[in-house]
Amino acid sequence: ELRISSALTGNVLGEVANLVQGNTTLGIDSISERRTVTISLAQGKSEYLPLDVMLIMDVSGSMNDKLPGDTQTKLYGAKQAAEQFIDQLNASEDRIGISPFSTEARPLTPLTYDLQAVKTIIDNLAAYGWTDMGDGIGNANEEFSLNGRGDSTAWVMILLSDGMANRPY
Repeated sequence: ELRISSALTGNVLGEVANLVQGNTTLGIDSISERRTVTISLAQGKSEYLPLDVMLIMDVSGSMNDKLPGDTQTKLYGAKQAAEQFIDQLNASEDRIGISPFSTEARPLTPLTYDLQAVKTIIDNLAAYGWTDMGDGIGNANEEFSLNGRGDSTAWVMILLSDGMANRPY
């Protein structure tokens, strides 16, 4: 006999037995249930937080270089990575902005739900100048301070760069 009970209430949820009419074994299996119960065990708890994401993108001149053995530029690879990341976002919950930088920070794309518009802006980025990473990070921080959503949102910065800052001096 198998009896399933609730760990919370102690109530019997169901029974399986091969005995019928007391203790007499009839040689056949039978099932006696008080009610049908579905038991599911959660594999883990997950909670979704909406995202405000700033992509801080290096568009300095060295991003026009190709890696050894590669036919595409570093900027091409960064653009592909950024767009693939954007494809994973939830367009109704998540916002994204871009903070490109080279010799200095370039005009910022503010946080938006319009993921396709951001991908179009990324496609049009061109590389030139030096690498002032601090300006790109500073602009992203300012965008979060001015337009970031409150406590129920995760603020995320993703830095796409090929090297160390060499500006400002």
